[in-house]
Amino acid sequence: MRIMKKYPVVTLCGSTRFKDDFLRVQKRFTLQGNIVISVGLFGHSGDAEVWEGMDEDTLTATKLMLDDMHKAKIDMADSIYVINPGGYIGASTWSEICYAKMTGKGIRSIEPISENAINLKVKLHISMAEALAYRQWDFFSHTYQGETMEQLRYQYVLLEKGKDWTVDPFVPADDDQVPRDTGYFVDHAAKGSGYDPVKRYGRKEFARFVETILARAGVTLDSKPKDREDLKKEVEHYMSLFQGYEIEYPEGYPDTSEEELERWIMTWSEFNPE
Repeated sequence: MRIMKKYPVVTLCGSTRFKDDFLRVQKRFTLQGNIVISVGLFGHSGDAEVWEGMDEDTLTATKLMLDDMHKAKIDMADSIYVINPGGYIGASTWSEICYAKMTGKGIRSIEPISENAINLKVKLHISMAEALAYRQWDFFSHTYQGETMEQLRYQYVLLEKGKDWTVDPFVPADDDQVPRDTGYFVDHAAKGSGYDPVKRYGRKEFARFVETILARAGVTLDSKPKDREDLKKEVEHYMSLFQGYEIEYPEGYPDTSEEELERWIMTWSEFNPE
């Protein structure tokens, strides 16, 4: 009787501008006895026509879908292999690397990526996701009017576990405060030193929340900071949009640090009512 061999599964990650490298690595790994999961299209090198004729909303939704789909491909794999010739890693690929790291997948690459660099990126992603989640909760707590789950999923990034759900997994939820099917109004003052959202929700669910909320907010971690006056103009713009929503200026405004101004703009831009 012949026993079927269990083949290692590898998901390829990287910028689609490196189409030739993707195809070369896919062929090599396949011949070495791996099941290889790759990208579905090369939007930056050969498949640009897929974006033609799309309006902005459809384009954004499609890119978010492809991003989420690739996270699912990472879930299927034992490890990822990063296509990074010359050491290039864009924001989307860093998201995939951080997701793989947080979910315990092996990480290999064409050019070496230091463990320290990966750990620092993961820490930064989690920190920024925590700020976004807090803004979600703040907005949600001021505006929630019994929307359906489909409406909530459209407006917010939710972390769901069974019938329980939350807009902010970074703080402990009081299970007795609200019915299980209406979500959590969490108390940020109750955040305890022993609370671990990974243990509470699971590392895959937590990692998906982190990377999804960053993608939804359009975060580009490698972008250069804007001029301080431009940042203040953006703050004023959003404050005018949110009249009636009880939204507060960044702490210490107008003397707020540029870093905090950027974080405030990044988080509130997610809820632009226009």
